[in-house]
Amino acid sequence: MVDSIDIIIVARNSITREGLVRILGGENWRVIQSVSSVEDIDIPQGGDGLHPIILIEAAATDGDNGQFAIIKELLPDAHIVVLADSFDFNDLIAALREGADSLVLSEISCESLLRTLNLVAMGAKVLPSQLADNLPSFLPQAAQSDPDHELRDIRLTQQETGILRCLVMGYPNKVASRYLQISEPRVKVHVKAVLRKIGVKNRTQAAIWAANHGLTAFELPDVEAPMAPAT
Repeated sequence: MVDSIDIIIVARNSITREGLVRILGGENWRVIQSVSSVEDIDIPQGGDGLHPIILIEAAATDGDNGQFAIIKELLPDAHIVVLADSFDFNDLIAALREGADSLVLSEISCESLLRTLNLVAMGAKVLPSQLADNLPSFLPQAAQSDPDHELRDIRLTQQETGILRCLVMGYPNKVASRYLQISEPRVKVHVKAVLRKIGVKNRTQAAIWAANHGLTAFELPDVEAPMAPAT
């Protein structure tokens, strides 16, 4: 039986909090707190042993991303997921720099939200698909070559292409293996091959390279991710 995943909801509006509590009312979720601000989070003694997901509405921070750093100091093993009304590249980068782990948009469906939180619980970094649309404008080298032609020249296998799409989404090896239905050791082999073929040193550089060359996660198979145990 799968252990429950602890959730702390931070949202300014009580209706929003109640709605999220109902969405997360399944047997695999446990909403341990629902508060209107970061200051209202009650950290029990021994709280450094907790591993909750902090689902925090962007409006509840009043634009003060420094509150994410406060949460990380109090709960170093927490996963912070920001729920934003709209996508803004600069706001996203600022939130990540201050300690946020993932960001989702409030237009997300209930089913997609649950799947996203499952991925977060397994250690994945989940970011809006709009990020891929914005990256090229911050990477001027994209205009100096033909991305489609370069991507064809790399000659990635089908599984290597799937791995690269997973890297765009920030999926760890465990999540990638479940999505692509291959073993974790095989994922590691493919990751090394991809890094070598595209000429980068790490997964982050690979994700940026992929987005810069028009490769996104949009074509990943719509496979239901298995429920993750609490991390």
